[in-house]
Amino acid sequence: MPSTLGTGGRRRHRPRRQPSGRRFVAADDRRPTNEQARRVLGWTPRPPQEAIVAAAESMLDRGLAAP
Repeated sequence: MPSTLGTGGRRRHRPRRQPSGRRFVAADDRRPTNEQARRVLGWTPRPPQEAIVAAAESMLDRGLAAP
């Protein structure tokens, strides 16, 4: 990936661009899905409410959020 020196001498990455100067976009406009995890691994996602509660409990356990 192209990079340039940023402030402080650290490298920062630039987005890939097509020769025309436009940003690179996949031709078929693919979007990420969990279809392969479901099909190959037999995975099923948690219901949204359960995922939110589990995330909050995890943050509390690690001291990343105050009760």
